[in-house]
Amino acid sequence: MIYGVAFGMAVAVMPALRSSSTILIAAATAVGLVLWLVNFYLIAPAAVWAWFGNANPVVQFLAHTFFYGSVLGIYLDRVVANPMRRAR
Repeated sequence: MIYGVAFGMAVAVMPALRSSSTILIAAATAVGLVLWLVNFYLIAPAAVWAWFGNANPVVQFLAHTFFYGSVLGIYLDRVVANPMRRAR
């Protein structure tokens, strides 16, 4: 949730992110990918969370990138960016 709020705040202050639905959804998908990489390859090893190693990396990649990142982008596009685009 914290990552989603942070990305939402970035969308609110960066007009380029909300200039089109495609850009916003692609950026959110990229954020999901980066989140997966940071969680599994930086934070988990540093915190010695061995159970992260038991997770299927393909499933986690799909979950973070598409089921989190893309869905976040679609949500923000429909709720935040579209009304702002229409207001111009």
